[in-house]
Amino acid sequence: MSVTEALPWQAEQWCRLAESQEAGRFPHSLLLTGPGGVGKRQFALALAHSLLCDASRELEEACGTCPQCRLIKAGSHPDLMVLALEEKGTTITVDSIRELIGFYFLASHYRGWKVAVVENADRMNVNAANALLKILEEPPAKAVIVLVTDHSSALPATIRSRCMRVDFPIPQEGLVVDWLAEQNEKGDIKQALALAMGAPLLAQEYMEDSCLEERMGLVNDLRAIKNKKTSVCNVAKSWMDLGSAKVLKWYATILSDLTRYKVSSTPPHIDNQDMKPVLQEISAKLSLAALLELYRSVTTARRELNRNLNEQLLLESLLVQWKRIR
Repeated sequence: MSVTEALPWQAEQWCRLAESQEAGRFPHSLLLTGPGGVGKRQFALALAHSLLCDASRELEEACGTCPQCRLIKAGSHPDLMVLALEEKGTTITVDSIRELIGFYFLASHYRGWKVAVVENADRMNVNAANALLKILEEPPAKAVIVLVTDHSSALPATIRSRCMRVDFPIPQEGLVVDWLAEQNEKGDIKQALALAMGAPLLAQEYMEDSCLEERMGLVNDLRAIKNKKTSVCNVAKSWMDLGSAKVLKWYATILSDLTRYKVSSTPPHIDNQDMKPVLQEISAKLSLAALLELYRSVTTARRELNRNLNEQLLLESLLVQWKRIR
């Protein structure tokens, strides 16, 4: 997947910025927002490539071969800075933003644009956000800051109001199926998209990493806990090995499907289409109220994963709750 171009379902957003540039109104700060897995980071990097490329004019696709593009590919372009979290659960500190400010106000090495991309912008702490606000208020010429976030509401209103917001919703299935087929010769595309809640890059990840098969193991783990064939502690450890964020997302879809079967024997939509019989069987033995309560607990746990929590204990508490529901 080339980072020199936007993804097929991002044409509308790209055209919007191209029109702004053509009219001489290209923004100094952008806020790219939308659910995870739709390609916001890809868009930000493609935009940086286009602005810095020697051959690109009016946001055309970057050539990929000029000296500027080669520097970007090597990760050493002096006019591009990408600020990302080094570790999960950490925050973007004021020192990181100060480093960005130092980069931002230096003259361009090539007398062109300077581009700064801030990933997970909602993870800035208060001091970092305040420091960033100062440069958003008085930006230098031919410089742009691109904030990327899945949770724009977590950013201070003062920052949001100073950025041109570009929304990236879940794309229509017809726009992504062919692209996914090109990326993956094997795999159930529609099932992967359902589990990814329509997010194409997340669906691609699921198909590439054998995630669909691993997800089926979750249901076996849940049944084994109910049948007292394994311990909560062992399952929690294996889920951590798979990745807590990924596992809790799947767990939420499984619980959602179980509640749907409690409401209707033939629900109009099921995320885990390939596990209908076993989900129907499990659902019949549990109460709707208990399932809804556990679903709320999992939803809360997913929000809290970014904090410095003991993930083992978090998963164990959810599995104990599962073990006890009737």
